[in-house]
Amino acid sequence: MNRKVVVLATAMGLALGLAGCSGSGDNGADPTTDAPATDAPATDEAKGGRLVYIQSGADAFTIPLGCSAKARAQELGYSLDIAGPLNYETAEQVSAVNSVTASKPAGVLLHPVDPEALLPAAIAMADAGIPFVEVDSTLADDTLSYARIASDNIGMGAQSAHEMADRLGGEGLVLVLVNTPGLTTLDQRTSGFVDTMASDYPNIEVVGPLYANGSVATAQQNFSSSLSRYPNLAGVYATDLVGGQGAATGIKAANKAGEIVFSMIDATSEAVEMLQEGVVSFIVSQNPSEIGRIGVEQLVNVIEGKPVDDRNIVVGSGVVTAENLETPEIQEYVYRETSC
Repeated sequence: MNRKVVVLATAMGLALGLAGCSGSGDNGADPTTDAPATDAPATDEAKGGRLVYIQSGADAFTIPLGCSAKARAQELGYSLDIAGPLNYETAEQVSAVNSVTASKPAGVLLHPVDPEALLPAAIAMADAGIPFVEVDSTLADDTLSYARIASDNIGMGAQSAHEMADRLGGEGLVLVLVNTPGLTTLDQRTSGFVDTMASDYPNIEVVGPLYANGSVATAQQNFSSSLSRYPNLAGVYATDLVGGQGAATGIKAANKAGEIVFSMIDATSEAVEMLQEGVVSFIVSQNPSEIGRIGVEQLVNVIEGKPVDDRNIVVGSGVVTAENLETPEIQEYVYRETSC
């Protein structure tokens, strides 16, 4: 699989909130240097050790991320366990981080649900001398982890805005549907879309964002009530599967498939099916497997006293359409949801 990785050191200045990191662990390691301090975990002790991926939930994005991380860890001589909540529950993730810290693994991949609420547990993990790398979403404090690997969520929002504006001919009214406020990735996807529409397409009016708070039924209600209020609704942008499923149900019920330009983030099996049905117009999708692989590689570098490739790494995204769905280049962005 071809890697499409962009390092944040470019002049693009992608606003992922991925600033430089510095350590706070008892082992004296400092992520602001190229490698951990000399009293960081030694190679002989760490090789063949246990890693843990603390997921934010168990879904079509996190499953391939965790599975690819596990496979890459095994290739590098480590085991990898998967812990954390099934459905983005902050309290459960805090508890999982505390439990993992007590188990003293060689290192952790951390996929934060809440950038603020997880801080005390993450600080305790760092203070216990356990190195960790953040994947996909990030903590509010950028001084704790050794590296951050994520998609360019702001860029995906902007990419979605440009594609939609092109399909709308640069004018119309567009609804934005979001699952939950406060999650870094979704906030960035929203701002990337809304800001791009505001700056580049003055004849496109944006309604929302409207939040579903984990409920597909609420997302459907948000769409249906918006369509009733704005019968000239021309486009819908869903930042995630919850908003996408709700909008798709509403679009079908209103017999608007093919009339409303409907875009989603993440090429899950559900999203791809809606694309093939003609309900979804296009999908801007991440590469979670690549995020998992790179995350493990950087974590093992830290454990073994090697420099990370970069503390802030962005994995590229692709636009999936019904026309290009089966092409090899695009297939790497289509999620494989088989558990491992």
